[in-house]
Amino acid sequence: MTFEEYMQSVDIKEDTVITIGNFDGVHRGHLKLMELTLNLAKVNHLKSVIFTYANHPLEYVLNKKIEKLMTNEEREQKFRKMGIDYILSVPFEESLMNMSTDEFIEEILIKKLRGKHLVLGEDAHFGKGREGSASFIRTIGKQMGLQVDIVPLFFEDGLRISSTVIREFIRKGNMEKATKYLGGYYSISGKVIHGEKNGRKMGFPTANVMYDEQIVLPGVGVYYTVVDCGGQSFFGATSVGYKPTIIGLERKIFLEVNILDFDRDIYGHEITVHFIKKIRDEMKFNSLEELKNQITKDETVIRQIISNENLRNKPDKVFTE
Repeated sequence: MTFEEYMQSVDIKEDTVITIGNFDGVHRGHLKLMELTLNLAKVNHLKSVIFTYANHPLEYVLNKKIEKLMTNEEREQKFRKMGIDYILSVPFEESLMNMSTDEFIEEILIKKLRGKHLVLGEDAHFGKGREGSASFIRTIGKQMGLQVDIVPLFFEDGLRISSTVIREFIRKGNMEKATKYLGGYYSISGKVIHGEKNGRKMGFPTANVMYDEQIVLPGVGVYYTVVDCGGQSFFGATSVGYKPTIIGLERKIFLEVNILDFDRDIYGHEITVHFIKKIRDEMKFNSLEELKNQITKDETVIRQIISNENLRNKPDKVFTE
């Protein structure tokens, strides 16, 4: 579907307040824009609109894969939970990229989306060649009757909170920093598929997760995690890696979860893994017996963390229906 075809399907009959961005991860910086958008909508009796992209703009411009912090479906679900009225996930392509700032404001934001207010981050740009900075957009918008509010950049520990920075934390296995910047645990969802069942043979049945390959994976290693399955949540030890002891030179990265105190058949079920803390790097062992001993140690480490923290790290829904 082209951008023009997508916009033809949009039918908004009430005045709106709009925010624009890629919003990958919907992190704490993004939440500042959402909060202002929802507040302006409430105060001015307007509908709230999020204008985002089905594909990452840099993927189109640079013709390369950009790893995401969440799928489009997860992002939309998060927007809906916030109470956003209209969620537009438009295809980023040539016709949109080549629209001038003036044309985009007048034809899309004002005429098509009935925008009265626009909420932008301080670093926002749109229009052909990224000609429209946030301040320029505010000037042009005012001339056209569109009120533009600019939200300052959000910093933590001297670092700007951004999807790019969070991706780097995750790739390095720094889940504590990723959690702090996201405002919640980094999570990966996927269907449980059949593996080689070596874990079960060693007395540690594991769930092999088929994950979306566009999602950024935590750095190779073993993690203390919380796993949502069938409406309940359980603690787990999750391995992200190449399984060198069993497979050797395989270049595929596996996501394998040892769910603690759990022994159900969940093949074909969708589970969500929340990453809390990296406990060790991936290691290659000389035998399955050595691997089994290390898995036992990993469980012990995680149970000790749980005990020491008195469950403070659990998401709200842990052990709830």
